[in-house]
Amino acid sequence: MSAPRPRRLHRLVLAVAVGVALVSACGGGTDDPATATSTPSRSSYPDVGSLAAALTDAGLPCTLEYEGLTDAGKQLSLCTIEDEQATLSIWFDPDQLDAFLASDDSGGIGATAVGANWTVDVGDVSTARRIADALGGTVKA
Repeated sequence: MSAPRPRRLHRLVLAVAVGVALVSACGGGTDDPATATSTPSRSSYPDVGSLAAALTDAGLPCTLEYEGLTDAGKQLSLCTIEDEQATLSIWFDPDQLDAFLASDDSGGIGATAVGANWTVDVGDVSTARRIADALGGTVKA
């Protein structure tokens, strides 16, 4: 078997490099929860009221059942989004959010839309995707 010609080898190396760059730029095409909080383009909100307002502004009406309770390093509240009960959380500690994202336990919830410091738990993955798309997040299912 003969060695590859230098020009053919150069094209092969260039094609591989371009492919790797494209996959890296596109994030691999997955909703990788391990990187959810490290992506600077993800939205963040100061409190659940602001998160609910952003959802409503994005065409996903969300009227909070209460202003927000603080529990175990996060603020949370409930609302209904597209006939589904949703739990909205603002995480105060990025390490706790990272631990939640790395866990296999969804807490019995179907899916979670995830932002820089927020999560919205809903029963339906398609609803979680609409929330993530509307607010600039990803989905943990």
